[in-house]
Amino acid sequence: MKPPFHHLILSVSLAAAFTLSPCAMALLRAEPGHVFPPLKTEELARITSALPKEPRVKPAKPRRILVFYRTEGYVHASIAHANETFKQLGEKTGAFSVEISEDMAAFEPDNLKKFDAVLLNNTTGLKMESPAQRQALLDFVIKDGKGLIGIHAATDNFGKWPEGQALMGGSFKGHPWGAGDISAIKLDEPEHPVVKAFGGKGFWLREELYQISGPYSRDKQRVLISLDMSRPENRRDPAKIERKDNDFPVAWVKKTEAGRVFYSSFGHNPDVFMTPEIVQHFLDGIQFALGDLPADSIPSAQLVKQPVPALAPTAIVALQDIPRKPNADQYDAWLKALASYDLGGDRESVAALQDYLRYADAQGRAKGEADILPLLGAASTPYGARDTICRWLGLIGTARSVPALEKLLTEEKLANPAVYALIEIPGAEADAALMRYLEKAPDDIRPAVIGAVGRRRIVSAVPALAKLAGSTKKPEAIAALNALGAIGSAAALDALIKLHVPEDDQVTLNWAIHASAAQLVMSKNKSENDLAFNQLKTLALNNNAGSSLRVAAATAIIRSGEPQALEVVLPLLHDPDARVAANVAAVAPGIQNKDVAQVLSTAMATLTPQVQAVLVRSFATRQDATAQSIISKGLDSADADVRGAAILALGNSRDAAMVDQLIGLLAKNDNDGKAATEALKRCAAPSAGEQIRNALGKSQGPARAALLLVVADRLDALATDAAVTATTDDDDSVRGAASAALEKLAREQDLPKLIELLNTQLKANERKSLEKALLTSSRAFKDADQPAEKMQKALTGATPEGRRILIVGLASLGSPKASAALASMLQAPEVDARKEVIRALSSSRAPFVVTLLLDACKNAKEPSERILALRGYLDTVQDQQGPADTKVDLYQAAWLLAERQEEKDVIIGGLKKIGNNKSRKLLETLAPETPKA
Repeated sequence: MKPPFHHLILSVSLAAAFTLSPCAMALLRAEPGHVFPPLKTEELARITSALPKEPRVKPAKPRRILVFYRTEGYVHASIAHANETFKQLGEKTGAFSVEISEDMAAFEPDNLKKFDAVLLNNTTGLKMESPAQRQALLDFVIKDGKGLIGIHAATDNFGKWPEGQALMGGSFKGHPWGAGDISAIKLDEPEHPVVKAFGGKGFWLREELYQISGPYSRDKQRVLISLDMSRPENRRDPAKIERKDNDFPVAWVKKTEAGRVFYSSFGHNPDVFMTPEIVQHFLDGIQFALGDLPADSIPSAQLVKQPVPALAPTAIVALQDIPRKPNADQYDAWLKALASYDLGGDRESVAALQDYLRYADAQGRAKGEADILPLLGAASTPYGARDTICRWLGLIGTARSVPALEKLLTEEKLANPAVYALIEIPGAEADAALMRYLEKAPDDIRPAVIGAVGRRRIVSAVPALAKLAGSTKKPEAIAALNALGAIGSAAALDALIKLHVPEDDQVTLNWAIHASAAQLVMSKNKSENDLAFNQLKTLALNNNAGSSLRVAAATAIIRSGEPQALEVVLPLLHDPDARVAANVAAVAPGIQNKDVAQVLSTAMATLTPQVQAVLVRSFATRQDATAQSIISKGLDSADADVRGAAILALGNSRDAAMVDQLIGLLAKNDNDGKAATEALKRCAAPSAGEQIRNALGKSQGPARAALLLVVADRLDALATDAAVTATTDDDDSVRGAASAALEKLAREQDLPKLIELLNTQLKANERKSLEKALLTSSRAFKDADQPAEKMQKALTGATPEGRRILIVGLASLGSPKASAALASMLQAPEVDARKEVIRALSSSRAPFVVTLLLDACKNAKEPSERILALRGYLDTVQDQQGPADTKVDLYQAAWLLAERQEEKDVIIGGLKKIGNNKSRKLLETLAPETPKA
């Protein structure tokens, strides 16, 4: 397998240049209810032809999926294609049936019960503001064992609902890879059932691909497909890249407590849904989410042995462009069209010939090469045709094409295409042509030629590349370092080790040493293998070498898989250079030696606390005896940081005994207890939820308080009754934790108990949490009038503080009964009572309260009451997210009641901020001397 090469910029096929970018298409309205145009007959036919004949496995029972496509953000044109694909896919294979909807009522608990999975088809900006619907979706997947499927923009939702983002597994953070880009895709796990459709091979795809952030982590999900960042074509402007770890996942699966999640970033371009491999991938992911397709979902980082990924092939051909049945009927006409083709001309015939040649048999390719070479050498052939032929020769060319391509190296416009073609043509003839051109290539082309030499692994080029690596011309030097790393011979490694480079080139040199060594130590040539190992060992143990170089050498040794790596690592863990020791500890889990557990656990006591902590954290992802041995030593450490790292590492275990061990640490009211709490919050052991709930029922004091916070963070609805009971505990810390837990866990049936608690003696933190819990519970009702009625009744006899919380609760509901109750309370004879309601309305910021506040301002019997109501009204208007023109009307209504200049200033400022035509016209009327916004 060829190593990654960072500075070779390969050109994509001309087809990509004619692909419409998103900017070239009319933007679709970002609102629910968008009407998509009917699919064309050709599109329907292509969707049908891409469908598999049958599912990978027969469903255990009839399955029903809610295909949900609501958009409150960008509207993808491909939504209609996806809806049709999933409808036909279910009908043809019998794997499932679908109900297609964009109505939020689909997430009501009773309705969700009809389905086995929810599929979010390019949904954008979903807020899912109803707590009942939020809880229903969480319960559906986490507790009820159903499935969640996300297609493309399904990660661009739930901006203010972190639990929803966590359920999906990540959140959208831009798309540096646009719809017209052809990107290199690698299979992280080529043998996994959900990516079996791709035949164990990476590929190229013309598609917009997302950068994922937020709750995403390989510690939490099984990443199956990601961008192949070894290919320079995938690199983007650093300003567009949010992630610093070069990890750009495309598809993953994950297991919740009882259910399953599948996400794929594919789905922006409509033709994705007409590509057989992608459609099969979707079907397999859906069947996994439904529970019909057995597939491992242990998080990637927790795998004992990491699989070897399948990288993208050399040829840059988008998966969509692969013709299924090449046909040569029009070959002569295509060839004639090519002879007169130039950039900007009609590409239909040229593209047809390109597809034919790409997939023709050996005889057809040989004929094609013979037919297009005369066109390449003819002065009368347009530039566009010659450029195109160069690229084609990179796919079908042989030694026969080398002389013609070498002649083009002297032509300014065609030198680059010729170099790219020579890279791909096998044989010594192409090697020789590139070597002859290496020294005389112009400065702007030389880095590409250097890259080509490295890509082809021309061993004889090492002396010339070593010289170029010392060049003062930065592009040349970087390209030469990368080329030496790509060649991977003993001579190349020796040259790299002897190089002295500027500080800012050190990272590239480290990579090159690692890449070169990795090839050597894994080679079948034992003498070269031994030579490389000894060279790296000498460098790693050389105290006079730079820290980063020594770490790079040690990393290469570890990743070689040689058992002798342990002999090198052990002294490095004791190295006086703290950076060397810590960085080597971080990669030590890669050591493959049967004695590693005994040797490293014995050495733990002699290492610095910093290195011990790193070693424990790095081994935490390994679920084997070695990891447990090192973690156990960490638990015995006298150093708090080391113990904390070991305790957190226990959270990665899937062993029930480890869960009990963590629970036992909770009673400690120190850093160990805090670390155990955090570990339990993310513990993925299958029995963890049940063990934690059982312990909660038996615990008391600090341990009980800690467990309450754990079940809250785990959103364990089965622990809600225990949290309600704990609100009357004698221990202050337990009551506070119980109240905090109910902020997340409160249900509809808990409202009476919460109201009752409001009239008890509460500490400030308990009161604040119960106020939030009251809102969580009341929002769980299907009919908001029901909690409004209960709260209104509870006002009678409530304590002053309890009364305030109930009024805030009513103000947050927005139901007809809540509005009527509040309007009635605004008519109270006592001014203080009316002000109490005004303050609650103002703090709620609910859209419906503007009318109540405006009426309170109009009907105010005292100036202070009027000022308070108008201030709350203006604050609420400022926070509203509705249509701009409606907001202008609200400000105009306030102007009629504004008596003080400061109130008028707020209105003028708000209108300026809106800045549309209606607001500007109103400003001219209200304050003609005010400068225009």
